Amino acid sequence: MNKRLKRWSAIMSFVLLVNLLVPVGTFADTEEEKVDIIVTYKDVVRESPDSRRSVYENEHTMKTLPIKTMTVPVSEVERLKEDPNVVSVSLDQPLQLMSDTRELGEHDWNNDMVKAFDAWDDGYTGKGVKVAVFDTGFDEHQDITYAGGHSVFEGEPYTHDHHGHGTHVAGIIGAREGTLHQGIAPDVQLYGVKVFSQEKGGNTSHLIAGIDWAIQEGMDIINMSLGYTNEVPAVHTAIQQAVAQGILVVAASGNGGKADGSGETIEYPAKYDEVIAVASVDKEMKRTNTSATGVENELAAPGDLIGGLAPGNKYVFMSGTSQATPHVTSLAAILMGKHPELSSQQIRALLVEQSLDLGSEGRDRLYGYGLAQYVSSTPPDEEENEESPAEDPQEQPSDGKENEGSEDQGSTPPDEEENEESPVEDPQEQPSDGKENEGSEDQGSTPPDEEENEESPAEDPQEQPSDEKEHEESAPPSEGNEGKQATHVEVKPVNLGGVAIISNADIASVLDKGTLVVFFDSSLDDLTRLALTADQVKELKDRGITLVIAKHDLELVIPHGVFKAGDVVIEFERVVGKGIPYAGQAKSTVYQFKIIQNGQQVRHFDEEIEMGFRVDQEKNVNNLKIYYWNESLNEWEKIGGNYQEGFIVARTNHFSTYTVFDSAVFEKTKSGTPISGGKTNGNSTTEGTTNRGTSKNGTGSEPQAEESNEQNNKDGTLPKTATNLYNSLAIGALLLLIGFVLLRKSKRRIVE
Repeated sequence: MNKRLKRWSAIMSFVLLVNLLVPVGTFADTEEEKVDIIVTYKDVVRESPDSRRSVYENEHTMKTLPIKTMTVPVSEVERLKEDPNVVSVSLDQPLQLMSDTRELGEHDWNNDMVKAFDAWDDGYTGKGVKVAVFDTGFDEHQDITYAGGHSVFEGEPYTHDHHGHGTHVAGIIGAREGTLHQGIAPDVQLYGVKVFSQEKGGNTSHLIAGIDWAIQEGMDIINMSLGYTNEVPAVHTAIQQAVAQGILVVAASGNGGKADGSGETIEYPAKYDEVIAVASVDKEMKRTNTSATGVENELAAPGDLIGGLAPGNKYVFMSGTSQATPHVTSLAAILMGKHPELSSQQIRALLVEQSLDLGSEGRDRLYGYGLAQYVSSTPPDEEENEESPAEDPQEQPSDGKENEGSEDQGSTPPDEEENEESPVEDPQEQPSDGKENEGSEDQGSTPPDEEENEESPAEDPQEQPSDEKEHEESAPPSEGNEGKQATHVEVKPVNLGGVAIISNADIASVLDKGTLVVFFDSSLDDLTRLALTADQVKELKDRGITLVIAKHDLELVIPHGVFKAGDVVIEFERVVGKGIPYAGQAKSTVYQFKIIQNGQQVRHFDEEIEMGFRVDQEKNVNNLKIYYWNESLNEWEKIGGNYQEGFIVARTNHFSTYTVFDSAVFEKTKSGTPISGGKTNGNSTTEGTTNRGTSKNGTGSEPQAEESNEQNNKDGTLPKTATNLYNSLAIGALLLLIGFVLLRKSKRRIVE
């Protein structure tokens, strides 16, 4: 019996020792499952440590992106996530195409709907614009010519389209004019990027590799008639990098929509803010039943029974957001050819402005801003307006050319100078100036007249301000004021397809470290965006010029240090009927502000922006403060501010939705009960400035929320390693107890 007892004790001791030293489950699987992953690094891709090279397979590093794809055991995913140099680790997801084959339909209705033929009549066909189509590849076809391409798969060239989807999308964009199914922009430089394999399908890692190539090759537009379900941060990073390089990205919203239009069904990458999400409509401009719905939809385009090219010099009709997307891509290429001076984000804004509103008024979940289309009328109208002062047959010739021609045959150069200056001068005042000149024509006084015209603004101080504004409306101020600069310059922007722009001459008219005020009068009050080119931003920064956006109800004072290198779009949109609590009690207009730098939204700035909201004169303006809407906490937070000449003024280093409230609204109700939904930020002041630099994200409450979450993690759960140790000890203690009980029973038997 003693031998049996000793044997049991030895066995139990061995089991306990093994359990403590080796966690339970170590030998459960001899061969761990492996997964394909995408790893995004902070700066540069780090080489895998020697200890891991034996278990890491298929490692591939992108050339322009800090991203690596690889195959690893499942347990390595968590280890990689804990690496401080790693931004994200995602499972590689399969891609899917966004179209279906359908029966034949009529030709060219889709071209006509987006007004491609009007663009051709104006001479714009996308010539010189480089478009990359991420798809199944391009098959050779008699109706189209390709500029080149790339395949992310070895042994499968981009010229092998195993599915036909890529060839069809290519034809919608670039099939030659006059062919059976002619493209929208037949003269684009079309590049096929094969991200779907006949054998392997397509994954998000292949999409990233395609973006990497497009950046290297300097593409202008990327067309993605594809999608995937769950977010992959590495793809987002790649797209952000592409947009930062000036590439416009257009993607299909997806074909998972419900017939009644309910639900949020838009897929990635269309779901990203940096991407134009495209919905699908039929011949009647109605949403197709399967077109995905959601707030991210930006534009709609024909996507039902679209005729196009098929492998083997054949033709096929397909439907889906896959077919709608190349329509928007083509229109973007046409606008790039028409407006080469605009950035890709300005082209994006122009597409939105020229769209035909469908569905609910304004942007909606079904159609976005509306049907994408080419509009030929606006630019010609602007050109006519610019030429009209010089072309007026009744006023201008008689004022200048006819009179001077009769007086002095040698006065042509002065005439040319007058004609060059006339667009700058008030077009209504010009005739009267001309008549006065006519009165002195017999004396051959053209040069003296010019001197009088130059002196007249100084002689009439009341006329001078209006002269300057009218001068700014018709042409860049520096053209009529060459060599003259001022510390404070006011200009009126030009409305280019719904986007406000200023000229380089406007900036040149400001002295170094001066202020440029962009004034939006009543005729421009509906504009919500001001676009600056990269060169203009550089000029502002290099010369230390402060930019002011001035409207009747708003002023934004933006120091040059707010901007980084690259193009900028400043958005200032009135918020109406968007369901934000207490908005009806606001004492000023409610505005949502955004700064888009190189296609990416910048929320927090190195320098503070001063904002002023016009308010009605009230008895106690001291209670009026500027608040911003904290989306993460779903409540208003006070910035502060003070009253200055009809405006409540404060400073901030982040953008959100802002307005003015009487602070009493958030203090108590009539019964004295505190009102929820309003919060005072302890880091702000009431003297027109904010002290928010200590916050990482620019708000007083958000860091506290982050700390609270972190504390909850600490108090609510044990670390993974501690949990494993706890489980091991618990099991060991149980085994020890069982051994002790067995030992006691054995002793009793011996005694008996």
